[in-house]
Amino acid sequence: VRGVVTVGDKAIETYSVHTETIWLDPLRRNQQIDALAADADKDYTYGLVGGDFNTATPGSIGALTKRFAEVGYERMSEGLGFTVIKSGIKFDIDHIFAKGMSFLDGGVYRETEASDHFPVWVDLRLD
Repeated sequence: VRGVVTVGDKAIETYSVHTETIWLDPLRRNQQIDALAADADKDYTYGLVGGDFNTATPGSIGALTKRFAEVGYERMSEGLGFTVIKSGIKFDIDHIFAKGMSFLDGGVYRETEASDHFPVWVDLRLD
């Protein structure tokens, strides 16, 4: 899902993402990520992309981070920790990327049973 959020006089191109599950073809998930990165409008100074990217390995997280860096986005949720536990294994599959913003604070809220994912959040400042 894509939309434009206006904060004061600043327009923020915003995406909510859910790529293919980790059990399906990684090529398809990478194609979805490439399409999203290609769609990110270069005319917007500010951008925000967040959601479930189904990145089950450090390599897939690295590739995702690199792909978004190529279009000017920084992984703001880096280092916040796991967002899913399946069969006792912790996965970092939910991420937030931003362009034109600085990280102030963030975390993963694990005191909930509302979903099989723990909500990841960041507090950002428009640069």
